[in-house]
Amino acid sequence: HQNWDHRRMIYMEDPIWFSPFNVIFHFTKYKNDPAPKDQRQFKKAEEAFFVATMLVGIMAIQKRQYWMQIVSDKNGSPDIRTGTYKAPRGTPRNTWVTQEVEVVIFDEHSDEKSIPDFLRRTKLSKGKSYDPLTTILCYIRKDFHLPPLKTLVADLQADKYQSPIMLLGKTSPDQWAYKIAQINPQLDLVSEFELPTDLPAEVKEKKYTGVLNLKKGSVPIFHSHPEEK
Repeated sequence: HQNWDHRRMIYMEDPIWFSPFNVIFHFTKYKNDPAPKDQRQFKKAEEAFFVATMLVGIMAIQKRQYWMQIVSDKNGSPDIRTGTYKAPRGTPRNTWVTQEVEVVIFDEHSDEKSIPDFLRRTKLSKGKSYDPLTTILCYIRKDFHLPPLKTLVADLQADKYQSPIMLLGKTSPDQWAYKIAQINPQLDLVSEFELPTDLPAEVKEKKYTGVLNLKKGSVPIFHSHPEEK
């Protein structure tokens, strides 16, 4: 898809990138830890989990690997940055490109009866302006009847928003089953999928326990860095 094939090419201050499976694995352990949690830190970790889950669905569709990193709140925006190689990994003179992601949660505290109205109040408000290389991920976390996706697309197209908008929500209350869909600028990337039930085995099998350490002007090398969190 055009919005996920033409990403922002930037100079990276942080060279460390994680596999989405790695992020999901660590968040699950962190979430279930009974120790008290810093609420701001937990919010950032949860945003990373939502983006990681979305990327798992996109990877299943596109058959390519994505990586991600959490961006400090001190930077203001984005919440998460994702990256991938334009060509298969290991290709000479390959280009690393990124897509920025802003996360918003449609939950029981959201008064709007429609997702487009909720987005207009939050990430699409007049006080914010995101370009076509910033994706807005809306996670649905409340009992909500989702209208036909084409209806949502038509509603948002009327305002001609530039940013790609993705929806993510669970399709089962007791399983890791999800649905994703892009609803702006057009309907795309619609998929239902499940996260692996045995995450430790999946992470180990796919060799996702380490991190990707990128250095400008060199061949990217995958490093084993088990303590990186």
